Amino acid sequence: MRREIVGGVVGLGLFAGAAVASFPLGIAAAAGALGYIGGWLFTPRKKESHEILLDGGVSQAQLDDYVARLRKSAAELATLEVRIVEAGMRKRVDDLRVMTMRIAETVLKDPRDIRNEPSLPMWSEEIVVRISTYAELAAATTETRRGSRQLDDCRTMVERAVAAFEQIHHDMLDADMTELSAGSRALREILETKIRQGQDERT
Repeated sequence: MRREIVGGVVGLGLFAGAAVASFPLGIAAAAGALGYIGGWLFTPRKKESHEILLDGGVSQAQLDDYVARLRKSAAELATLEVRIVEAGMRKRVDDLRVMTMRIAETVLKDPRDIRNEPSLPMWSEEIVVRISTYAELAAATTETRRGSRQLDDCRTMVERAVAAFEQIHHDMLDADMTELSAGSRALREILETKIRQGQDERT
């Protein structure tokens, strides 16, 4: 769009100048057309977000997507929080929401962290799914033996996830961080263990 505007301004300027100089209308129009084309050609094209490279070789599009997914997860955690009656669990969910937002803000300041923690939005989304399941189960269950165990497992998972997010954020603030953080490895282990448990229960 910027190229069209510049081309239009240049073209109009040349057309007006030629008209004031008493050139024939056809020549003035041609000058205006050439000015438009020249202005359009020589004005740099505005880069798309995926073409803009930031620190660490991360593109603007990658940063936007990464941060948007984390913020979406944080917003969903805030919604889930109000559905949870148990005070301890509600506090853990809020802690997780706060840490998710802090990580998003930290990544905005230093996009290089995306290279070290590429899967964090996916893990965050998976945690939201599991907390949503917890909220539904907690509202429907009468604390049967199996239901009580599932709720306890989710409480433990969220508690460990909060600790993992805190570790990830701490590592992101470390300027020397060059690899997957211990917190991220712990988070992956937590969720992969839960996935395996869920598969075992269905078989």
